[in-house]
Amino acid sequence: MLMNLRKYYRPRSLEAAVQLLSANPARCLVLAGGTYLVPSGRRDVEELVDISALKLKVMKQDAAVIRIGATVALETIIDNPRMRKFAGGIMRDACRANSASRMIRNQRTLGGEICSPLIFSDVAPVLSVLDSRVKFVNFSMEEKELPIAEFWVNLDRHRSKKEPQGYFSGLITEVSIPLLPKTSSAAFERIAQIPSQPSLLSAAAVIHWGEGGVCSEARVALGSYRGRADRLAAVEDALKGKALTRESIEAACGTNWTSLSPVSDNRASEAYRSAAAPSLVRRTLERCLKGK
Repeated sequence: MLMNLRKYYRPRSLEAAVQLLSANPARCLVLAGGTYLVPSGRRDVEELVDISALKLKVMKQDAAVIRIGATVALETIIDNPRMRKFAGGIMRDACRANSASRMIRNQRTLGGEICSPLIFSDVAPVLSVLDSRVKFVNFSMEEKELPIAEFWVNLDRHRSKKEPQGYFSGLITEVSIPLLPKTSSAAFERIAQIPSQPSLLSAAAVIHWGEGGVCSEARVALGSYRGRADRLAAVEDALKGKALTRESIEAACGTNWTSLSPVSDNRASEAYRSAAAPSLVRRTLERCLKGK
């Protein structure tokens, strides 16, 4: 419960929502699905701007991009026939892994998942390897778009007061995901104590194939490891230009991981995550190999 909540708004336009948020930015927050915010018990929140009435629940495909509105529910993504097939269904699989409860997935939105202060997300590494971009409007009603990794960096800087007030302050409107070429494969894997529980670790990968089964581009990311989505540049570089086999995958996953120091929490220790991550990444890449 938000014990100090005083005002609740449900604007009908994007302009009205941004005006309300900008009037009291320190104490006024966006309410989308509310599955993270409401149970948080935050005492600094005095006003909520419910954006459910805005026209941000649209999913559509242009010539080369899938566009998903910020308030599209995770369950809607799971049930969408296009998303079941796109990129081997990794967005669908990650959204389903996000929560065992269909009711929560019906409430939890893609925009809320991206903006959540929690770093543990199965959706984040998938959005990372799919080269997603985030579109938002700032408090001056200027529309901007950033690669998702850059968006997260700026979001975290803003929250830690390292960016001037107003650099990011605004509202997400859309996430865009480029279509993958036919000569690509993708996979998502996770580790959990039981399937219905949150992931201890998750991994996602996209491989673009060249002639002769050579990897022309690799994108690999870990979730619930150190941050929302840790791209494994050393693994990606080790795979690029190589014919992918179990042996080359094994060699790439044996790359030096010492620069990546995982978090330790009540779900898994740093030592466990360090030991389990290479095996999980290898399993994810082998699924890409099978889906070639």
